[in-house]
Parts: sequence; structure tokens; C-alpha cells
Amino acid sequence: MTAWTEALEVASAHVDFVVDALTTARDTAQAALTTARADLAAAETARAAAAADAADAWAAVQTLTLERDGLAGQLADAEAALDQAQATLTTTEAQVATLTTRVAELETQLAHAIPPPPQQTRTIFGACPGGSGGTSLTAAQTVVNKFGPGVCVRQFLGAWQQPNYPTGATLVHVSYSKSAIPVASVLSGSQDAAIAALAAALTPPPGVTVVLEYMHEADKKVSDGYCTRADAIAAKNRFYDLVRANVPATVADRVLVANTLTGWIFDTRSSAYGTLAEWGQCKADIIGADFDGVHPTVRPYPVFTAAAIARVQQFAADNAARGYRHWAVPEFGAPLIVGDTNGLARAAWILDYGVQFAAAGAKYVAWFDYNTVPGYETTNPAEVNALKALRV
Repeated sequence: MTAWTEALEVASAHVDFVVDALTTARDTAQAALTTARADLAAAETARAAAAADAADAWAAVQTLTLERDGLAGQLADAEAALDQAQATLTTTEAQVATLTTRVAELETQLAHAIPPPPQQTRTIFGACPGGSGGTSLTAAQTVVNKFGPGVCVRQFLGAWQQPNYPTGATLVHVSYSKSAIPVASVLSGSQDAAIAALAAALTPPPGVTVVLEYMHEADKKVSDGYCTRADAIAAKNRFYDLVRANVPATVADRVLVANTLTGWIFDTRSSAYGTLAEWGQCKADIIGADFDGVHPTVRPYPVFTAAAIARVQQFAADNAARGYRHWAVPEFGAPLIVGDTNGLARAAWILDYGVQFAAAGAKYVAWFDYNTVPGYETTNPAEVNALKALRV
């Protein structure tokens, strides 16, 4: 029994050991299961959180995608608008450049434009310097001294010499001759700089008008064979354009350019009359008619017809597009006829035509007082007083 009992006790102890071991294993497994379940729950929670984050992220991605697509569209629109704006800017810049050029042209034209002349209430009478004339201011002043203030002074000057402005003169007409300045040199352009400088330096005093002319009585130069009519007109037009382009704007309204022809070209009794219309191609502000050059030895003094005077007026009207706004008589006169005691008949003749010129609206009339042809110079008080009377 003892051995059996001992074996039974051993077996019982072994069973207890096994049970304890299984219990311990079960408890360990149970603890591990509990831990695993907790970890699984935590993992599930994390998964759910991650899924939620992923959903938010996806939603954000979708939103950003939409925003990106919207911004891409806006960018495309903006780029298209920029391209359009650039094209518009290019066009506008071209227009601005064109307008700037046009404005500059207009400003240049404006700077040299000729404002409408003030209404002249009377014809200005005067003369050339008496005797041998002269190109100095002193010579010009003799006209004012002889005939009184308010006169016009006609003077022939050297090559592009600045005009003289004698005290008391209202208008000064200066002529530059082909002797000092050949037509060929004007046509070639070699005189351009000098003419431009002449015009740019003009400074007529306030209230004084200056009239410039190159080659007066060009029709006579043509008939004398000096040059062709075409060359004369081209040279005078070149002179006119250079003066107008360079005269200071501050005095432009008191700077005029003349085209003076011989008086007989306006008279149907002369063979020269047939060429009158062609001289309308010459640019000028004033058409001048020289009513002199006829030298009778017995009375009466020369007859200048009313019709001829009217044709001078009509020439200015017909050629206004070339710039003509006035007409004048830059040279008027005839030599004293032997037997005209004290010049009384010539004084009456001066008064007669002076009144006719004034009535027809001549801007100015200048007596040819040079003694280049004997007898022109006024030396008798009656003649001087006649011109003085016309002056006022």
C-alpha cells in the first residue's frame, strides 16, 4: 500500500503541477489575449482616425485640385488678357508715335504760321534812300528824316545782310539781288544755311513789319535772258520756304516775303502781260508791282491804268493758296520832266496815283528816290510835301 500510496501521491502531485502549469499558461494566454484585444481596439481606433484623416486629406486634395483648375483657368484668362493688353499697348504706342510726330509737325507749322494780319487802316507811304542809296542804317534813316515818321523804307542790301530798322519807320522792305547771290547758288542749296540764319536772326522792333525779297522784278531778269522763268520761280520758292521755316514764332506775323514784278506785266498794252499767270506759281505773302521804269521826256507823266492796278489786286486773290495776302508798290516813280518848274506837275502826279493806290488797298508804296536814273530823286519841296501828305 505504501508503494501504491506513494505512487498515487506522486501522481497527484504531478497532476497538481500540471494543473498549476496549465492554469498559469491559461492566465498568461488570457492576459495576452486581453492585451491583444486592447491593441486591436487601439489599432482600429488608429485606423479609423487614419481613415478620417485620409478622407479629410482627399477632400483637401479635391478642393485644391478644383482651386488649381480654377486658378489655371484664371491664369489662362489673365495670360490671354495680358496678350490682348500687350497688343493694344503696341497699337497704342504706334498711334502715340504717329500722333507725336503729327503734333511735332503741327507745332512746327504753328511756330511758323502766319497769323491773320491786323486790319490796316491806311496805305504806308515812303521811299528808298535818296541819292546813291546805301546799305547802312544811316542811309535808311534818311528816309524817315526826309518824309517823317510812319513811313516805309525800301532798301537794297548786300548778300543776306540783316535789315536795318530806322527809328520812326513802320515797314522795311529789303531786297537781295542776283548780282550778290546768283540764282544757281540758291538752286543748288549752297545758300540754304545763310538764308535760314538770316530768317532766324530777324528782330523787327515792335510794331514794325519787315518784308524780304530775293531777286525783285524777276520777270525782267527772265526777259533779259539772265535765267529761265522756272529757275527764277524755283529760287524764289526756296527762299520763301526757308524764311518761313526758320523765322522766330515771336515775329512771324511781322515778317513777309514779297514777289515783285514789273508794273507793265499787269498792263494789257504790254507784250509781257501774257506771262502774268505763270508767276502765280511763285510763293509769297505780297505781290509787288513796280510802277516805274518809264522815262518820258515830255509831259504827261506815265499813265498806269486803273485796270492794271486792279489786276495786281486780282493776282493776290487768285493766288491766295500760294500765300498771297497783300499787294504793294515797292517802286513808284518817274524822272522829273524838263520844264516841270519846281516839280509841281510831278507832285500832282504823285498825289493822283498815291490816292489811287491807297483806294485800291495797297499795303505800302515806296517812291524810287535813288538817282541811278537822273531825275528820280525828289529834290523839290512840292514833291517831298506830296509824299508827306500821303503818309498821314
